[in-house]
Amino acid sequence: MSYNPNYNSGGYAQPGGGGPGGFAPNPGQPYGASPGGFPGAPQMPGFPPAFPDQPGGGSYYPPPPDSRGYAPPSGYPPPGGSYPPPGGPPPPSGHGGYPPPGGPPPSAYGAPSGPPPPPTAPRPNQSSYAPAYVNAGAPPGGYGAPPGPPPPQGQYGGFAPPPGPPGMGMGGPGQEPPTVLYRDITVHNPRFNGGMMVYGYEKDQIKRDCDEIVKIADKEKKLIEFLTRLGPLRLEVLAHEFPSHNQKGETLHRLVERKTTRYVEAGLLGLVLGPIKYDAERVKQAIQGVGTDESLLDEILVDLTPSDVSLLAYVYEQRYKKPLLRAVQGDLSGDINNFYGELLNPQRVLRPSYPGQHGMNMNAHPDDPQQLLEDDVSKLHKSGAGRVGTNESTFYGILTGRTYDHLVQVCRRYQAKHGKTLSHDLKNEFSGHTLDVLLRLVAGIEGHPRHPELSPRDARDAVLLEETMAGFGTKDGLLVMRLLRAHWSRRRMEMIGGAYLKIYGKTLTRRVEGETSGAFEDLLVAMIKGPAF
Repeated sequence: MSYNPNYNSGGYAQPGGGGPGGFAPNPGQPYGASPGGFPGAPQMPGFPPAFPDQPGGGSYYPPPPDSRGYAPPSGYPPPGGSYPPPGGPPPPSGHGGYPPPGGPPPSAYGAPSGPPPPPTAPRPNQSSYAPAYVNAGAPPGGYGAPPGPPPPQGQYGGFAPPPGPPGMGMGGPGQEPPTVLYRDITVHNPRFNGGMMVYGYEKDQIKRDCDEIVKIADKEKKLIEFLTRLGPLRLEVLAHEFPSHNQKGETLHRLVERKTTRYVEAGLLGLVLGPIKYDAERVKQAIQGVGTDESLLDEILVDLTPSDVSLLAYVYEQRYKKPLLRAVQGDLSGDINNFYGELLNPQRVLRPSYPGQHGMNMNAHPDDPQQLLEDDVSKLHKSGAGRVGTNESTFYGILTGRTYDHLVQVCRRYQAKHGKTLSHDLKNEFSGHTLDVLLRLVAGIEGHPRHPELSPRDARDAVLLEETMAGFGTKDGLLVMRLLRAHWSRRRMEMIGGAYLKIYGKTLTRRVEGETSGAFEDLLVAMIKGPAF
């Protein structure tokens, strides 16, 4: 049995048509290649391969050089050449071709790149999906093992369409893959119209889980422990099935509302929503009513890759019947609209580019990364500190139109060449909301001034978590949101926790325990621990 994704996984009332979940099938928009082209990795039974949200994975795919949001697997050559270190050959690493900066590789979310490939290694087809099924019985170290067969009828989802040939979605050309990556988290693809399933998560187990939730609903601590241990894939399936496994036909969303309050309720409802819907709700929250919560809007959107933006825009429009870009720009005024116009542009392509990248002709001339680096540093200076007045569009175009690794190198080269950080000069060129959003973006690129060895984004997010707890009183709602968004990627949470320990000399868990109490403390500590699946 296969389930159509027109569902309401969180039990939330959905505006408009497309079924109660607001996800109208859209098979006419292909979204990536066949899962057969990705290597496997050690994995837990019943859960997809160890992508960035799975620790212990044999491979990590850092944010990409293409508009789909994903880089080639780490066994392939970096596109478009390399950035050679001064006076020497190219670096012997897979860091996107950039020279070693003296710290860890500057891949997004602190992920290390893989070893250099042989010169004859083919360039893979760019894609933006996570494999649909995995062989739950594969031994650890099964790197490159093919996906397992479709599950038997006793498992959730029954027989799903078999994988198509490479370059196609599941089931053939023009179809969507069942799962995708959003903010490096494996999630069900909202565009996929072939149903949901988590291989290894059987119907009997789903029923037992639903029964257990009903049983422990009045025990807040146990309910927190149970829901936080499930990853987003299992929890979305569970939420979909929950009404058919309790006598009241009650949604999981409604049960959480009845049994919890305030920030515990907010955190658990966020878990039930899942990563994409949760972000869509936060954007709606930021722009609804009188005024705009600019800080919330910036925090949700500023780090998204083009493929992330595409998924969020799709879900947002399905839920709220308004295009994301139009909704955001309609609530803002002034030059900040130009920045968000670049960031949320559905045609945004990240450079350095190379032939075959989404939106590029196969015969197009690739970027020279080193030349692009020098050009960008020069343009940023000439558009700001090196002239009277500011050419804002140059800043927006570069900061939203380059790969993460490239921007890390731009910031380092800018400081080395001009003696000041880019963030320092931004403060002299911009003001108000525009300055705030640019500083937030650049803070995740420049790195921590006292700990350059840390991944810039991990260090920035550790500092942001501390800011929610520092001083008089705790910013409870902000703390829940920041921990929840990190919780979905266990590896990401571990990296932020490591950065926090390095910067502040104590564990994040210990800090949270000293600042909170009761069920709220239980929730936050469980989020830091991360899901078990």
